[in-house]
Amino acid sequence: RQNATRTQSVTKALLSLGISPDDIQTDNFRVSPVYGDQKTGRILRGYTVENSILVTVRVLPETGRVIDQA
Repeated sequence: RQNATRTQSVTKALLSLGISPDDIQTDNFRVSPVYGDQKTGRILRGYTVENSILVTVRVLPETGRVIDQA
């Protein structure tokens, strides 16, 4: 849930800067288990989620502003 909230926040910020939705796309999405070892063996503790977004900035001088905002 945290990942989805953060991704939505970044996407909203990019759109507010005039970046077209067509220039924002998911580049990578991964869910990985996190284990904690105990004396009896591996125990599932939760999951780690990674989401990479690929953004095309068409007005080159705006690149710094886009990075700062996102």
